[in-house]
Amino acid sequence: MSSFADQIEKDVQSMLKKYNAKDCITKDEAISYFKNSGSKFPERNASYLFKAMDLDHDGKLTLDEIRAGLIKEYSEKLEDTIELDIDAFFLKHDINKDQKIHKKEMIQYFEDLGTQFPSQAAEAIFKDIDTDKDNVITPNELEKVNILQY
Repeated sequence: MSSFADQIEKDVQSMLKKYNAKDCITKDEAISYFKNSGSKFPERNASYLFKAMDLDHDGKLTLDEIRAGLIKEYSEKLEDTIELDIDAFFLKHDINKDQKIHKKEMIQYFEDLGTQFPSQAAEAIFKDIDTDKDNVITPNELEKVNILQY
């Protein structure tokens, strides 16, 4: 779990301890918590929190509901980030804009960078990413790897 999610879970556990021992909080308790935390919009924050995470719509949030909501929210944001990374990778490397990165384009990129062995650098990337070995990298192939390392 990310440090952000860890902090939210820690805050939620603190909120649960503060308001009751039933391992759930009501919307009024969330509003009070946000007010005491200095939020400018405690009612709006509580409404958003309950709309997003009160899965059984019983007017109470349990720690399990909050965890499930965080996982859903984090997963959606992660998928958006990966999509942006793939777009950025193609903007950087797809010289002819055909939505395929040809080995020549990758070699040219490394030559432009002044890499000592551009062909070998391109070959190493293609070895990892070009899973069907057709000498082009497609967005579909990029989705299957951690492109942040490139």
